[in-house]
Amino acid sequence: MPKNLFKNITLLSLFALTRLVNLSAFPPFVDELLYFRWVKTITSFPSQFMLPVIEDGQPPLYLWLGSLISQVTHLDPVLILRLISILFGAATLYLIVRLGTLIHSRRLGYILGILYILFPMFLWYDRLAMSESMITFAGLLNIIGLYLRFYHHSILIGTKLILTGLLLGLLTKATALLFVPIIISCYFYNYYKKKLVRTDYFLLATITLILLGILFYAQSIVVKGSSFLLSPQVILSHLYSNMYSTIQWLVGYSTLPLIFLYCFGIYKLYFYNKSLAIWSTYFLGLIIGIEIVIAKIYFPRYFLWVMPLYLFPIGWGILELSKSKLGKLFVVICLIPLLRFDYLLITNPIMAPFPAIERWQYISGWPSGYGISSITELVKNNPSDYLVVEKNEACRTGLSYYGFVLPKLIEFEDDKAIKSALSSGYKANLCQSQQYPKKGMVVTNIGEVSRPGGESSLRLNNLVSYE
Repeated sequence: MPKNLFKNITLLSLFALTRLVNLSAFPPFVDELLYFRWVKTITSFPSQFMLPVIEDGQPPLYLWLGSLISQVTHLDPVLILRLISILFGAATLYLIVRLGTLIHSRRLGYILGILYILFPMFLWYDRLAMSESMITFAGLLNIIGLYLRFYHHSILIGTKLILTGLLLGLLTKATALLFVPIIISCYFYNYYKKKLVRTDYFLLATITLILLGILFYAQSIVVKGSSFLLSPQVILSHLYSNMYSTIQWLVGYSTLPLIFLYCFGIYKLYFYNKSLAIWSTYFLGLIIGIEIVIAKIYFPRYFLWVMPLYLFPIGWGILELSKSKLGKLFVVICLIPLLRFDYLLITNPIMAPFPAIERWQYISGWPSGYGISSITELVKNNPSDYLVVEKNEACRTGLSYYGFVLPKLIEFEDDKAIKSALSSGYKANLCQSQQYPKKGMVVTNIGEVSRPGGESSLRLNNLVSYE
């Protein structure tokens, strides 16, 4: 067997092992349940294909793919979406290996591929029914396109990749709007250096038209985006907390040994190719910096797509260290905390050393999927005419995900409907994960399910009266 073929098979096998083992063991959290509801609705009623845009201003391509496969296979939509994430994770793996090969050597490409497979942040999001893997693939298309255009002078291929990555990204997630600062930075610099040609101006004009189209014809996406922007008056008050959170997340997901390898790799890369070291650091800093400034609701996944540029210097550092036996031993020692993190992510996410905000969202907080199957059993065993639920998906969609046919639902905020049902003699139960009964509600507790760590719980109450 040719040596390169053996390495490729080994890399793909390691990727498949880390992504597919225990894939369904992690319970869907509220965002995945929202996607589940959208895919189920679009599959049953194709005319509702714009539902994600209408309800939440989300670009729908990822969900369209899920709906299309759901119509053919009739599998669990959450599983389908997780498999789509893995598919795009595999495509990203190919791109990152290709990038390393283009920049230096096949050896660097394989090192970057292994880092992508083992890096906990990519491992985690490749296993979730979310569009992060797809947007990472689109972002890497942009980065490779820019490299081919300005380093290899492959004008046509580079331009096609940039445009494809941007269009794919914009149809996947509003985060793709952050591709534009990277693209514009490169073209502005080369315009200053008088290195642009007619094709470049065509691309810039096309990007301008795309952005104008989004502004005028996709206003719901723009409006949703604006809810994540800070006004100038409060930017400074959030700046420190966002910066501090970013540092925590980088340390938490990459571990201190990898941060050392990143610094060492940038140092070594600077002396090999100053331009690559500067541009890769600039792009990474630019995107994370923009997120720090504009994000009011801030999660690590918002800058996941640019994190391949974080792995690149780490890979370079490993390449340099692996030239000696002592260096190889040091690299292995640096990877041990990473391997432990990965093992826990796959086998027992509750015990994984997530950064605090990630643990809250996926394990212990109200968005977590833990406890929903147990509360479903409570609801099944305590039937009612009406079920009062919050707007989030934990009870509203979570119960149906676990096979319970919902009774008539009343939104928790709809006081008039709740009072009308009770005054008419109907039995109403109250299922909550985020809020507590309002003032004036008289309830009797049926049961409560605590999430890991006891930070939050799911509660089922019988609603006796509401004055």
